Amino acid sequence: MKIQVKRSGGFAGLNDTVCDLDTANLAAADAAAVESVGRNLEAALGAQGSRQPIGADLVKYEVVLSNGQGPRTLVIADDGSKAMESFHRMLDQLSTIAGAQSR
Repeated sequence: MKIQVKRSGGFAGLNDTVCDLDTANLAAADAAAVESVGRNLEAALGAQGSRQPIGADLVKYEVVLSNGQGPRTLVIADDGSKAMESFHRMLDQLSTIAGAQSR
């Protein structure tokens, strides 16, 4: 599984890659964690549907999940709501693994 997360927008005009992970290049424990996050993201965000908050200065995340079934792109607008807390926890976990991988 591959997970790539890009962040853009917001008041500062962000445009960066938060993480780009491929489980084929990770230790078994990290690969399992990334796959778990990927499944959780797909389930949580799939349930969200196409509802997107409105706001010109919202930070947007583009999450590309690639597995044996092809890539799926999810776009998430961070409106600061309570619902975003679980997304940020998953994003922190992916960022930690990506940071460890680059060392």
